[in-house]
Amino acid sequence: MKILQKFFGKKKNELEDKTKSFEAFKLINVANGLAVNYYMPLLHMFPTLTLIPDSGLLEDFDTLVTTASIGFVMTQLEYSYDVKETREYIFAINNEATKWNPDCSKLIIQFGRYINNLISENKIKDLDELSESLGAWVFIALYDNNPHNIELEEFANSRELFFVLGNMITNNFSNYWNK
Repeated sequence: MKILQKFFGKKKNELEDKTKSFEAFKLINVANGLAVNYYMPLLHMFPTLTLIPDSGLLEDFDTLVTTASIGFVMTQLEYSYDVKETREYIFAINNEATKWNPDCSKLIIQFGRYINNLISENKIKDLDELSESLGAWVFIALYDNNPHNIELEEFANSRELFFVLGNMITNNFSNYWNK
């Protein structure tokens, strides 16, 4: 048996890979389902958000909120798993996210850079600041992707809106990996 392993390499535990893929699949679907459901409560609190569907940007909004949720959950991996499992989960999440939306992998990287920069600049010191940063990333990215839509600029500067959306994400996804 050891001779065959030398030629063909050690076989991966397919059940473990399928479990991680399934967990990643669940994460993407839960994040997207909640992202879609966040819009109506936000609209109730911030009626000017009708601009998002009126501008044809509701799908972009949902994608960005889903990505922020996924990114937030990914930041928790290292606290719940060892380095090897963390890498495997990141790989599985990236694969499933790309299947869901081909741009999601790129967006996750952008999100990660944004959050890491804020942390390194000591601008995120607690959960409230993290929540606000999550919401800010969504609306800043929405505006950056649609700079021709001047009305979006109002949302790109609304700290209260950032905080409310970010709280929705952190309330639903804090301790995601703790079962």
